[in-house]
Amino acid sequence: MWNRLFFLYLAEIKGKLRRLRYDLAHEIVLIFCSLVVLTLFSYVFHDFLFDELKHLDEAFFAAAVGTGTVILFLLMSLALGRKTAAHIYGATPSWHNFSVSLGELPSISTAQRIILLVVEHLVGWGCLLAIVRFKRIALSPTVLATTVALSLSVWVGAFFYFRKQSTTSPRPLIPTGRKPIPVMTRWRYFTMVKRNRTSRLCLGGVALLGVMWLILDLRSAPPVVLGFLAFLLGLGVTFAVAFQLADDLPACWLEKNAGISHSDFVKTYDDLCRGLAIGLFCLVLSLGLGSHLQELPKNSTALFLQHAQVALMATVSPLIFPSLMLQIEGRKPIVQLLTTMLLGLFLATAVYVNPLAFLLVFLLRHFAFDAQKERFYRA
Repeated sequence: MWNRLFFLYLAEIKGKLRRLRYDLAHEIVLIFCSLVVLTLFSYVFHDFLFDELKHLDEAFFAAAVGTGTVILFLLMSLALGRKTAAHIYGATPSWHNFSVSLGELPSISTAQRIILLVVEHLVGWGCLLAIVRFKRIALSPTVLATTVALSLSVWVGAFFYFRKQSTTSPRPLIPTGRKPIPVMTRWRYFTMVKRNRTSRLCLGGVALLGVMWLILDLRSAPPVVLGFLAFLLGLGVTFAVAFQLADDLPACWLEKNAGISHSDFVKTYDDLCRGLAIGLFCLVLSLGLGSHLQELPKNSTALFLQHAQVALMATVSPLIFPSLMLQIEGRKPIVQLLTTMLLGLFLATAVYVNPLAFLLVFLLRHFAFDAQKERFYRA
């Protein structure tokens, strides 16, 4: 029994290492290029960022580090809860499911599953605790107890949320008598909000970031912090669209056979992202002006320009995503997210320095759309 259990666990580990080996060259190139771009970004904007951040006191940095630590714990709880549900309910292919289908003893398969779950939880939490100890991040007892309680709640919620995959599909909401592009755009809005779980999680994260942005704005946080959070808002919305694109492309043959061209497909996502960008701009601007109602009559022009500049930073990522989505590999959302994040980081920083730099977004869109021309037919 123990020999079979050992070989099953060893096969699971070898499978993970084999996937890493075959994707190793791609992952190394991706990580190397990302590091190069981030180093270039740090070199170009080092003086500017240093001047902006040196005015922040140590208490604000400590609060920011503590908040980031709490968010990491919550994200780890979410990932482990989802992984546990996938192992127990067989939502993903694994050696455990394969061994069960071949008639393996339930005791051996259950023991293998328990060992995998224990190892994954130990590695996940161990890495987080090592980071906290290495960086000497100090959390008060109250914050630590709240973090533990929230992490357990998130783990339980993720487990019950992902434990069963729905086998029934709602009735499609496709209006009749309309042109294909509005129908496709409306359908993707509906799918992102109602059906695509990963996109819904991204939109939920955007809502939490929006609440955090409003709280910091009410407490008169520095503009550089508000601008960075606004950029993360736009990036979160772009994440949702990227995961929706990754789900769409495997079934794009249906739209191709229905006569949908490359320009129609790109126009659909362009309309989708443009609508989300306009919504983000209006949301950030209205929240920013609404949080300063008492100061608005005295200094309306300066407040409007300041929050409009921050709102423009939120729209950078959604606006450039349609011109980048077919450049490399649209089926891999991680690649899409890295390219959009790195280019968006440059453009958003430029917009923060000078709002007129927002024109670079349209310049990038013009040339990038030409660079990915007709790639929908090869997707």
